[in-house]
Amino acid sequence: MFAFAFLASAIAALHPDSRFGTDGLSPDFPWYRQYNGDYSYPQAVGKNKFWTVGKLDANPLVPWNGTLQADLAQYKSVFDAEKGAIKTLINAAKTAGEREIHFAIGNEPNAYPYLSPSDYAQAYKMYYDYIKGASAGQLNCGECVVHNGAILLVRLQPANSTLASLLLKAYGLNLKNYDTWTSEFLSKLSALGGKIDAFNVHVYDANLKILQIKGAGIANDLVAAALGSWKTDPISAYANFIKTAKSAGFPPTKVWIDEFGIMNNEATTSDKINSMNRMVEYFATQPEIRRWFWYKQSGTDDKLTGTSAYLKALGITTAMDPTVTGLYDSPAENASLTELGRAYLKLFRRFDNPSSYGLIPSR
Repeated sequence: MFAFAFLASAIAALHPDSRFGTDGLSPDFPWYRQYNGDYSYPQAVGKNKFWTVGKLDANPLVPWNGTLQADLAQYKSVFDAEKGAIKTLINAAKTAGEREIHFAIGNEPNAYPYLSPSDYAQAYKMYYDYIKGASAGQLNCGECVVHNGAILLVRLQPANSTLASLLLKAYGLNLKNYDTWTSEFLSKLSALGGKIDAFNVHVYDANLKILQIKGAGIANDLVAAALGSWKTDPISAYANFIKTAKSAGFPPTKVWIDEFGIMNNEATTSDKINSMNRMVEYFATQPEIRRWFWYKQSGTDDKLTGTSAYLKALGITTAMDPTVTGLYDSPAENASLTELGRAYLKLFRRFDNPSSYGLIPSR
């Protein structure tokens, strides 16, 4: 295993454009770390970083009480607060010699409960024009690569569609799935004359019941029950996304899958390895997919286990991944690879070895 890990690290050092990676710092694979709301340039951890800006903290799994606002007006206020920090960060990244400075505008905007596709299109273009534009007051950053906020390619399958729609409307939400949302977002962006440098999507092999809400009132219990489950075949979902983007006039030539994995509480390690193999083998056949990153390499996803104070207060009891079953046996820097990690390393050596680099398109 040590020899494999050394080889993988050596390849990553020689070939920073490797397609493989993990979401977060990883000793064995190329990686990116997504900086959410952290605008300082972290010199010590190397290059190839990826910033998320314009992020609204809106958890789609929680039926809100109707007071949260996540609309264009709020996005504009976030933008105004971030402009100076983005400029400082870009200047620092240029000084550090970054060849490409990657930004995602928001994260999973199709899962923000109150944000319409039209509002997001306007917000995305506002950030894009500020970062890439050459007019007065714009940054004219030729090194910058602007991604859409990753679209979550997971389909909601309500237990009771009629009841779910009625309840969600009462909360001010909607029941759009990723394909409808993507089509509406890109149609509006096209009308605005907007561009996307690289598409960003999250791809999951999903068979997950919506989180249970306890102690938050009868209405929330009804919504959670009516929503049913997220159940999606990842390859079919990705192919459907590409079809939708092409139909909207945005044929993807660059795609990052900055999260892929499995959403299934009952999945065994063997299930996860089989799912991982199937997805990576598919990614390797799609020329527009430039990078993919396993999520989450250190195991438990704290956002969905109820360990945060906010989720504890809501009493969420169901975890997506309640045990450490990621690529490493702990979050420690020197952690050993798990069985799943060794399977990912095998795929890395199979599809991302030095002799294959002449076939890999540049970012």
